[in-house]
Amino acid sequence: MTDNELIAKLERIGSDQAATMQAIIQIAEIEKDIRDSQKELMDWLQVPPSGDLEKAIAAFTATLGVLADRIVAMHEAMPRVMAEAVREGLREHLAGAMPAAVVR
Repeated sequence: MTDNELIAKLERIGSDQAATMQAIIQIAEIEKDIRDSQKELMDWLQVPPSGDLEKAIAAFTATLGVLADRIVAMHEAMPRVMAEAVREGLREHLAGAMPAAVVR
């Protein structure tokens, strides 16, 4: 191996070492971020739960009840609404085919 080849190989090794050191530094920073996040999570887990969730669930349940009542009311009204629509459509159809005195 010539001196130039040896120097080139040492430069590549040096470059690889620098890249390895940079990667290790980045890994250390990531580990620090993970550790900080774990600490925040542990601190958060120590806080007693608030009543907000219970209130939100109660409000959600009440809203579902109102929606269920509306759906039932719509279902019960459907035959009447359909009959009115058919009657009105028939009335309009007959109005176009017959004199107005007969349609009433």
